[in-house]
Amino acid sequence: ATDELRIRPHVIICAVCNYGNREGRYEPLAEDNIVEFIDLIRRRPDLKVTMAQGADWMICAPCPQRVAHLNACVNVAGSGGLSNEKRDLDLLQVLGLTYGSSLPAREMLKLIFERVPSTQAICRRDNPPLSVWWDGCGEANRDAGNVGYAKGREMLSRELGLF
Repeated sequence: ATDELRIRPHVIICAVCNYGNREGRYEPLAEDNIVEFIDLIRRRPDLKVTMAQGADWMICAPCPQRVAHLNACVNVAGSGGLSNEKRDLDLLQVLGLTYGSSLPAREMLKLIFERVPSTQAICRRDNPPLSVWWDGCGEANRDAGNVGYAKGREMLSRELGLF
C-alpha cells in the first residue's frame, strides 16, 4: 500500500540472486521480505525505490540477524554489520547514487543490471574467517559471481522489458 519502498542497496542484488536461484518461483522466506520485494516490483514496476541506510525495517525487519537498535545486520559475529555496509557503499558508488536516492523500480533495476553484470564486484570478500569483513556470501563470490544473480537478472530484464 506504500508509494515508496525503502531498501538497503545491496539487498536488491540479494533479492535478484534469490529470484534466480528459485527460478522465479514465489516462495516467501521467514527471514526477510526479499521475495516480496521482487513480487511487488514485478507488479508495480514504477514504484519508487529509495536507497536506505542500514538494515531497514521494510525489507529486513523479520530477519533474526537484524539488531534494531543498531539498524544493522550482524550476520558475521562481532562485525556490527560492516561487511553489509561495505556492499551498500560499493553498490552506491558503482551506480553513482547515495543513500536517499530514489528511482522507479524498473529504472533502478535497469541501472543495476547495466552496471553490475556479476555479483562478484560487489559481494566478493577476500578476508579470512573471523575477520569483521568475512562472510559466507563474500567467500562464495571469491572465484565467480552468484549464478542466481545471472538467472534473476535475465528473467527480470525480460519480464520488465529492460533490454
